[in-house]
Amino acid sequence: MKNKKQLSKRRLVVVTGATGKLGEAYLKGIVTSESIKCFAITRRDPPHVQRGVTYLYADLLNKEQIKRVIDSIDMHEFSEVILVHPVGMFKFEMLGFPEIDKNKDRIDDEVFASNVLTFLHIFKALKERVSKHEKIRFTVCAFGSISDKYHVP
Repeated sequence: MKNKKQLSKRRLVVVTGATGKLGEAYLKGIVTSESIKCFAITRRDPPHVQRGVTYLYADLLNKEQIKRVIDSIDMHEFSEVILVHPVGMFKFEMLGFPEIDKNKDRIDDEVFASNVLTFLHIFKALKERVSKHEKIRFTVCAFGSISDKYHVP
């Protein structure tokens, strides 16, 4: 049985896009350590459930769902929270301009939503939870098809 001191050193890893190839690959590599508790966020049931992973269901474009899911995680046993966000449709602005641009900001609306809004929703929900626990370190690994072009924070 683990004592409280050991539990306080655990890491929480949250992986988005858990049903995609990148999300699955991250999950496989992460769940090998006993010092890590892994949560996977997905909209649908994963094709391959990985032992040691807790699956949470939410649409990353719905910030209320994300907040509810993140608020359900007990943060007290963790010294670090790591967000791995390898999501985003593999849609690019092939000709250098957007296909769908309803608000005329010169950014493809679908590309922006799948790459930027999904990140912002999960990041803000986790940051809010982590900020309530002064001794938790927060690390983020995020990438998408437009993250460099639009200066994703």
